Amino acid sequence: MNYRLRSQKQPEITTRINQSSWYGSLELAQEYGWNPMGTILPQPSYKMVSQVCNEFLYPDLWRGDYWTYSGSLVLFEDALNLADALEDAFLKYYPVFVTYLNFFYPFRNNHSAKKAKPSISVIRILIDFCRMGSFHIDLV
Repeated sequence: MNYRLRSQKQPEITTRINQSSWYGSLELAQEYGWNPMGTILPQPSYKMVSQVCNEFLYPDLWRGDYWTYSGSLVLFEDALNLADALEDAFLKYYPVFVTYLNFFYPFRNNHSAKKAKPSISVIRILIDFCRMGSFHIDLV
């Protein structure tokens, strides 16, 4: 499954991200202090009724997650907080290079190899995208 992030203010500005990179970015942001506010339930449309039928019939079931429902809206403040946390992660996560016999060896600070972390370029793209403000999360 892939995700398309679409700016609310300028819908023509989008970015696509795969599932593992999106989940990894959300987890990384939480590790660096992001406290997610939750998404807003999208406005109903014919295509979405079957997908989110239970949430409209039973609104208290809406979880506000960042990966389940197409069209979910991430609010302006939440997007900026996500960008700030990813910025902190980027500055601490960026590999330190040491020269030894004309080779460069990357060393990462306190990151386990067990979990796959998003690449530095993914983090940078998400930071720039989130700085633009509110955005919709579409399943693609």
